[in-house]
Amino acid sequence: MRGLPFQVSGEDIVKFFFPLIVSKILIECGPEGRLSGEADVYFSCHQDALTAMSRDRQHIVETDGEHLIP
Repeated sequence: MRGLPFQVSGEDIVKFFFPLIVSKILIECGPEGRLSGEADVYFSCHQDALTAMSRDRQHIVETDGEHLIP
């Protein structure tokens, strides 16, 4: 995911993809330890990953940011 709000949490990401089963989230940080706005999200099965990609360009939170799945 790219273009995430800098205050995004793992819980926000899990809620965004619900009811899909997220198995792991890696929220990336820059060299200064600040969130970079990017995260890698892993799903329990290939089909869930494909379904997740259909949510490309949807807003993860209403107030700020959108995710972009390459």
